[in-house]
Amino acid sequence: MMTDIRQKIHEAIQQVEKGQLMEALRMTQPVISLEPYLVKGEQLEDIYEDYHRMLVYMRSGFVDPQRDKMYQDLLARMYRLLIHYEIEWRCTHENLFGEARRRRLLMSHDEQRAVLEGFVSDVALASLDEWSTTDNNKTEELYKRHQQFVSQLFYTLLISRQWRTEDADFYKTLLLSPTIDSNDAQVITAAVMLACINEYDPLKFKMLTEVYCQSTDDHVRQRALVGWVLSMREHPTTEEQALIDGMVSDEGIARDLIDLQKQLLFTVSAEKDTETIQREIMPTLIKNNQFNITRDGIVEKEEDPMQDILDPDADDRKMEEVEQMVRQMQQMQNAGSDVYFGGFSQMKRFSFFYDLSNWFTPYYIQHPGIAGVVDKLDSLAVLRNIAENGPFCDSDKYSFTLAISTIIKQLPDNIKEMMGNADVLGPTIPQETMGTPTYIRRMYLQDLYRFFKLFTLRNELRNPLANHGYLFLHDHRFDKMSITSFRSELARFYYQRHDGVSLKTLVRYLSDDQKDADYFRGLCAYYYQNDYPQAVRYFEKIVNEQPDNHKVMAMLARCYMQGENYDKAINIFSKLLLLYPDNQQYELNLCVALCRIHSFDEAVEHLYRLHYEHGDDLNVQRILAWALMGQNRLGQADEMYAQVTANEHHEAVDYLNHGYCKWFENAYDDAVACFKNYLKEQKVSKDNTQLSKEFDADRQTLYDHGIMPLDITLMLDMVRGMD
Repeated sequence: MMTDIRQKIHEAIQQVEKGQLMEALRMTQPVISLEPYLVKGEQLEDIYEDYHRMLVYMRSGFVDPQRDKMYQDLLARMYRLLIHYEIEWRCTHENLFGEARRRRLLMSHDEQRAVLEGFVSDVALASLDEWSTTDNNKTEELYKRHQQFVSQLFYTLLISRQWRTEDADFYKTLLLSPTIDSNDAQVITAAVMLACINEYDPLKFKMLTEVYCQSTDDHVRQRALVGWVLSMREHPTTEEQALIDGMVSDEGIARDLIDLQKQLLFTVSAEKDTETIQREIMPTLIKNNQFNITRDGIVEKEEDPMQDILDPDADDRKMEEVEQMVRQMQQMQNAGSDVYFGGFSQMKRFSFFYDLSNWFTPYYIQHPGIAGVVDKLDSLAVLRNIAENGPFCDSDKYSFTLAISTIIKQLPDNIKEMMGNADVLGPTIPQETMGTPTYIRRMYLQDLYRFFKLFTLRNELRNPLANHGYLFLHDHRFDKMSITSFRSELARFYYQRHDGVSLKTLVRYLSDDQKDADYFRGLCAYYYQNDYPQAVRYFEKIVNEQPDNHKVMAMLARCYMQGENYDKAINIFSKLLLLYPDNQQYELNLCVALCRIHSFDEAVEHLYRLHYEHGDDLNVQRILAWALMGQNRLGQADEMYAQVTANEHHEAVDYLNHGYCKWFENAYDDAVACFKNYLKEQKVSKDNTQLSKEFDADRQTLYDHGIMPLDITLMLDMVRGMD
């Protein structure tokens, strides 16, 4: 029932956004009957009576030039009231909003400003006082009291009702003011964003856009940019769309938005990148680890005295392996990947992260939440190293600080000494890079991803990064971007990242005047929709207009291959080979097409030369083996397949094809063994369905070698076994 009430409120809000005031009024009446405590401030009856009066005037024939404005005002009043109802309901029934109501501030705007500006003055005075050099208690109390205030202010903003103009003006002026601490301005910006994401407010949205356009503090500015983008409505009002259009006409803002869209793709790929690191990088680092964790702490492994004699190059090889893996991680990081999510995602269970505002607080060593940690560390060098050189987002810096404090006493002295060295944190980021808007934005996005993924009460909040909500730049809200080719740029970016989901979403909004629009439509149809006839139409159109576009010609030939139009594919690949005689891929594709039409002799001529020049190339070997099998030179094909399947980089299908070769040679036991290996590598060893599908797909090849339907049935039974 409780969720039904909120759903009804939400549906009424949707009716308001569609401009259906009466429907929204009708849907809201039952909600008030069931939850009478919601009725506060402006009453539903007031809006109903004003709307009824408008209808009466209209029926009487009264012509009111202000009618449209009055109706929009009524919609705005209804929207404000419904948002008030929803927030009130959430404060009553949800843990996070309930906690926010209990901890909210009851202070005027002037009082808030006084506290924020007073803190800056107090910190400046404390740094000058003589006592501050010998007694930190007063300073610690100052930071503790202020952090409590900021936390309460965050909760207050989270559940704030729809702003009025004076609210928006106050916070805009506050965030643009140099008289408050930058950290405070960043936290407030994040709080407004989170509030607007969960209960949309036009004035909060507008304020974020204005702070983004006007702030001179890059940290605040980038948070405001991310804030208005992630809180933006799917269907903006006319005024909101005009605001967006005005911003994106600026080329600098347009570039920021394009870069942000790309960064969001890297951000939401954190778990996939973690899997890559755990699968490809971590095994090497763990294998070459030089320390043991014992009951007495962490100690260095003893060197094997025989190793220098038996294998003098072992240490060099280990070091080279480690350096290669570190370089790979650094390359991923430089490209924009979130390489630290996997490790730090396990370090968000500290009580520090129970406080909502701490997820959005820039890292500073005076934070009361890590005050106890400072006492455990022998010096502040470690913390300063983390703050100044750590290639982590703020959330991870706090995690690292809290985690290291729990093991610091168990570390060997030489490791403690190393902790103050910048290099110990891994590949660091140059200071000039850390100060760029791109880097600042990347770190903030990583903070947000961790929050929406790991915060205890995350399920009570709307996650703008879920369900592809991060693909904000695709649709018609951004049609007036000053960089007109931005969608083509994004399409190329998605294609290079093999991101079919994003590309499929984007191509729907590609207009014909966009550069390479048909090319990306064709790529999407070919790779991600398996719609080869549609891909052919796009690529044929381009080739007709650009007959010298060899890249598109090659794609068209691949489409013909998928559509089994092998003669056309052969024609194109033959032309391309005349232009690019050293292009191995073109020649291999030509050979595959020739094999498909049983021109095995011509294919083998090409393949023998390729095998002579590229004898270790698996693709050359497997296609040559198939062609030899087509010529019925089964012994040579068998030898070639044996080489392929013995290679560590072979594929499951190689066992399938080797099985065919053995079958054609009447070597039934060997054929059964090959087919079983195929199923094993396909991880379907107890199910012959997959093998039956493959036999059906290759039925003509089997028939050509005298394999009849009964033979297929018997072979399937032999592979399955009699038990």
